[in-house]
Amino acid sequence: MSTKDVHSNHTQRNRLLWAFGINLIIALAEVAGGIFSNSLALISDAFHNVGDSLAILLSYFAILLVAKPVSKLKTFGNKRAEILIALFNAAALTGICLFLIIEAIERFMNPSPISGGIMLWVAVIGLVGNLVAVFILHQNHKDSLNIKSAYLHLMGDTLSSVAVVAGSILILWKGIYWIDPLITIIISIYIIIGAYEIIKQTVHILMQGVPEGYDLKEIKNGLEKHDLVESIHHVHLWMLNESQIHFECHAMLIQDMALSSAQSVKQELTDILEKKYHINHVTIQLEINDCSEKNLHY
Repeated sequence: MSTKDVHSNHTQRNRLLWAFGINLIIALAEVAGGIFSNSLALISDAFHNVGDSLAILLSYFAILLVAKPVSKLKTFGNKRAEILIALFNAAALTGICLFLIIEAIERFMNPSPISGGIMLWVAVIGLVGNLVAVFILHQNHKDSLNIKSAYLHLMGDTLSSVAVVAGSILILWKGIYWIDPLITIIISIYIIIGAYEIIKQTVHILMQGVPEGYDLKEIKNGLEKHDLVESIHHVHLWMLNESQIHFECHAMLIQDMALSSAQSVKQELTDILEKKYHINHVTIQLEINDCSEKNLHY
């Protein structure tokens, strides 16, 4: 791992720890405030914050795992740890939101009085804390799906706090108690939509799908334009993580040649993949009419 990567990981870890601490404090405050005010939105937001605090802590440990060197048992190291944690975080967030929607529906059916004053003050405290945590992670939220999933948790918390503040004002002003479960449902649906996008991306990577924006047919045709290449087959293109793209193929040459000449062809094909398609890990097997899989299109 380069010095730049080490510094980046260290910065990300520190930011995650700060966000974790702030979020946990907010969650504890909202639990107490929700109990005293009888606000489902506040209690649900507290559970949301507890879940998010654990998600942020998992994101922190994921970065520690990725930094570990490769071993005899893990020749790629732990490069997919962040992808796994991002998937787990998004799935857990979806589960929490579904639970909150069910609770909100119950509250619609059985409304109860809410202390808007306590709810408002605690919601304001939560909003300020969430804004600080979001600011801490904002700079790194595009660096990885892991950080992005933690950032999404905090954005959801912030929007939740805004809605709870607005709801508490309406409760104080108009006594509209049904606004409390309505806010819970709206926020939960918004968060589920964001979590789905992360789940879709992480599953695609884990299932070794072709990276977005890449066309296997175009790459195959591009390599076959080489004068000494008869065909390209047994093509595979996948992502180990968000930044490392792997490509492998069998390249059938038009004639037998010396090893040094064949190596030059291989290097030229590798250069095309690296420079034109920005693929950073290439494996090419050269052949002369002896491949049992030569009829494979990909």
